[in-house]
Amino acid sequence: MYTCEHILQTACQDEEDEDDDDEEQAEYDTFLLEYAAGTLPLLAKITGSQVFTPYLKEFMPHLLKKCVSF
Repeated sequence: MYTCEHILQTACQDEEDEDDDDEEQAEYDTFLLEYAAGTLPLLAKITGSQVFTPYLKEFMPHLLKKCVSF
């Protein structure tokens, strides 16, 4: 049988796990933005501006949403 202390301790541990998950997700998002920022100029250079511009126009709003959320 569970005691109140056991239930409260478990609940607190669950909250800590959620905080860790949030921090981990934020770190992954940061890495994603860093790599995207490094990759996009290379793709533009390789494909040329005429080919790359339509893709950039579609991708840029998604990238900006991620930047604003930080």
